[in-house]
Amino acid sequence: MEHDGEQEKRGQSGETEREKDRPTVPGLVDDAFMEFVKKGGLDTLTGKGKPLKLQSGDPLQHVLKEANVLPKWLMLQKEIRGELLALITASDRDPAADTAARIEQINRKITAYNKIVPTPFLQKMKITAADFKQQYSKWE
Repeated sequence: MEHDGEQEKRGQSGETEREKDRPTVPGLVDDAFMEFVKKGGLDTLTGKGKPLKLQSGDPLQHVLKEANVLPKWLMLQKEIRGELLALITASDRDPAADTAARIEQINRKITAYNKIVPTPFLQKMKITAADFKQQYSKWE
């Protein structure tokens, strides 16, 4: 590359002298942080001088728990439980009601639930018209 009629010399890293002098983004961040420290920015932090409380287990699960976010499989479990209860309530009101479509919809959700639970021990059986009331107890 030519600059002002001269060809710039490249060092072993392939950078020109001019490129070496240009601050990098990490360098700018480091400089800003060091300036913050020099001005006493870390002196007023809550918990300064106290040991950190390290969480055991999966850090992501801890963050989700602190944010009151349920894993997808638990949200689906609650949804299935609610739909089962609604199906039971509807069939108690009208025993002759056609429940086949609702049972099929719930069973699709049970299949999705069984695919994402963290362990096979949490998987559930699909429901039928004959046993959906008994199956509800397994979703409580």
